[in-house]
Amino acid sequence: MKRLILTLSLALALTMTASAKTLVAYFSFPIDSGKEALDATSGASVTIKDGRHYGNAQFIAMIVADTLGESADLFEIDTGGHYPHDYKQIFNATQSEQRKNVKPKLLKRVQNMAQYDKIVIVCPVWWYKMPLAVQSFLDEYDLSGKTIYLSVTHGGSRSAGIEREIAAAEPKATVSKNMLILSRSDTAKSEQKIKDWAKGL
Repeated sequence: MKRLILTLSLALALTMTASAKTLVAYFSFPIDSGKEALDATSGASVTIKDGRHYGNAQFIAMIVADTLGESADLFEIDTGGHYPHDYKQIFNATQSEQRKNVKPKLLKRVQNMAQYDKIVIVCPVWWYKMPLAVQSFLDEYDLSGKTIYLSVTHGGSRSAGIEREIAAAEPKATVSKNMLILSRSDTAKSEQKIKDWAKGL
């Protein structure tokens, strides 16, 4: 009887391990006008690879999801046309938004959050805080029991304590200390570093 129970327990554990999935959720905003759209080395949000423009967080998330393979799903935290695409305009708009705590509405929802045991959140640091679009994402789901991993791009603030904001928003989730923090100017040349981090999740 004990052997049967042990066998069933092992089978259940293997099934849960095999079915466990990771959601790679990113909020990214590639600027398409102004100097920053042309020069990725000085850009706050743009990575250029093989002639294509990506938002920094989008670039990181794509590499993480690709490295994890079939066990990972990529999800964009999409605000549609909420933000202007010019650097100076978005700079002013996001400052005002943060000051007034205006959370943007999102266009997409994760259909089955229960299937994920790990959530990777990738975003820039905006005004020394988590973008309010990410807060909107966290407001929509109960991530209790899940492990959350964070990757941020920044212009000198490091993580700016975003991990604490996530922990406050999702108190019953585990926010991992294993974070990937990249300077915005280093993103394009950090592909191997991103892959190595993803392999350790």
